Amino acid sequence: MHFTRSVNYDGFTIHRCGLSCFQRILLPGGGVSIYSSGYARSSKIFYDLAIEANQKGDFFPIWGTCLGFEQLAYLTAQKPVLVNTNTTSVTLPLNFTNEAKGSRMFQDFPDELMRALETEALTENSHMWSVSLETYNSNDDLKTFYKVLSTNTDGRTEFISTWEAYDYPIYGVQWHPEKNPFEWTRAYYAHSSNAVKVTFYFANFFVNEARKSECARWLLFRDGAPDAHLTHTGRTRDAQVQESKPAVSGPGTLHSAARDGR
Repeated sequence: MHFTRSVNYDGFTIHRCGLSCFQRILLPGGGVSIYSSGYARSSKIFYDLAIEANQKGDFFPIWGTCLGFEQLAYLTAQKPVLVNTNTTSVTLPLNFTNEAKGSRMFQDFPDELMRALETEALTENSHMWSVSLETYNSNDDLKTFYKVLSTNTDGRTEFISTWEAYDYPIYGVQWHPEKNPFEWTRAYYAHSSNAVKVTFYFANFFVNEARKSECARWLLFRDGAPDAHLTHTGRTRDAQVQESKPAVSGPGTLHSAARDGR
């Protein structure tokens, strides 16, 4: 996706840097609003640009983790779709759907690792909001856009834990694959050999998706309240999108039990 020197978009100014193209985005976990924060508004900008780029034949992958997953759900449904779940401090196995085995996301996972994901508690959850399977099945925008690859339950609500878009390189996990090898602040974090393998198989998958893009640089989207900064670490100077309005509380804002480990 190529920009002019600067582009005004919904009150933001996107400044070009060097080759002026951003074509892979990671939406991480966090503790801000998915409706009114800088994170939310910046996400919409790049979600719209990704849809447009992919429709024009420019490969533009997006990955959403936890809050990023919730943000993708809201952007696709164009309305609030989250329900409250008791999932703020728990590590779970995945309940795979029939779609998982033939998915892009899991196609290179070895059978033994897929079995481990099904039978061992390898996926760390730090969220209190989820997309229930019931909501997904009743929402045409979500149902026609995303393929559900796995679900989980808090004992009361079955919710979607992993999905990928049917027609776009857009992927989301409600859990945190990155925590297993790197974070040790909670006893329930998984650190087994299989847990670490899961992290790096997912990392390898999305990096390979990113390599399909025309642009050879990386955009890492970090949330920051009240300002949102989007920085890519190419050789040229950083590109930033900034806004100054404070975040507003709401679903997708508070991950109370996991504020230190989003």
